[in-house]
Amino acid sequence: MLSSHNIAFPLVHSEAHFIHPISYGDTVNCTITVPRIGKTSIHWNYEFRNQEGTLCWTADQVTVCTDMRQVKSKIEVPDWMREGLAKMSPET
Repeated sequence: MLSSHNIAFPLVHSEAHFIHPISYGDTVNCTITVPRIGKTSIHWNYEFRNQEGTLCWTADQVTVCTDMRQVKSKIEVPDWMREGLAKMSPET
């Protein structure tokens, strides 16, 4: 869908916190939330928990909305995307 709209989301910031080991054979569940949608950027939060529910890893990332034909140019996050991502807000 993004390619048909010529939209790309390059990663501009990333940080991770490793809290507890994950071992081979563990089942890992990931929760992704979108705490903030800016004019041209999207903030993503990730939580990874093992099968016991222990928090093992968190990550925060920021992506910027760009036109694939001119990746160096920021564009506004389209309304249709903003509406869909708003459902991933931690408050919902």
